[in-house]
Amino acid sequence: MGLLYLYLYLGNVISYEGELDIDNKLNSFLKTTGILNNVFKPPKKNKKTRIKLHNTLALPVLLYGSETWTVKASDARRFFIDAVVFL
Repeated sequence: MGLLYLYLYLGNVISYEGELDIDNKLNSFLKTTGILNNVFKPPKKNKKTRIKLHNTLALPVLLYGSETWTVKASDARRFFIDAVVFL
């Protein structure tokens, strides 16, 4: 029996070497927020609507499977910056 370095479980990448799933989820989150920005232009929608869209459409994409992550300070900064850029 060999040693597995990457394992895909329920759409989450579990890695022996590090947190690859955070990068994948952050890229999916950025794609989702980019689509939302194209459809709902920032000047045309008020902030309350954009927050609701963020909480219902973009945030679940990012947080799915986050219970298994080991979040470093640099990852936390990336999450915060990407959320602020969307809003």
